[in-house]
Amino acid sequence: MIEIDNLTVAYPLGSEDSYVVALHEVSLDIDDGEFVTILGPSGCGKTTLLNTIAGLVAPTMGEVRLDGQPVGQPGPDRAVVFQEYALLPWRTVWANVRFGLEMQKELKKDADHRIQEAIDLVDLTGFEK
Repeated sequence: MIEIDNLTVAYPLGSEDSYVVALHEVSLDIDDGEFVTILGPSGCGKTTLLNTIAGLVAPTMGEVRLDGQPVGQPGPDRAVVFQEYALLPWRTVWANVRFGLEMQKELKKDADHRIQEAIDLVDLTGFEK
């Protein structure tokens, strides 16, 4: 379970009295097995929230707990996949999906079928090539 309790994260802007608040008193519980989507406009704090849960950003106030334990630094029990590096821009959609199987050495005779299933699952059918 992830527990976020009155989380505030503020970034200093250069002087002691100058800062920007990225998150203000956010509270949220996410149960094991729950699938959560964080939506919002650019600059609203989505990435700050995820980085705080991952232990990459320290809270200014409040607390993040994972299975009851405070999150204070990155740990082997969680990971972050940065959006900018999730795809190889020189590869097609098909080739990007295939890449995961290549890295796992899972290219079997049903690989084409598995790749197409993954593409269909995220509604990218027609954009493969």
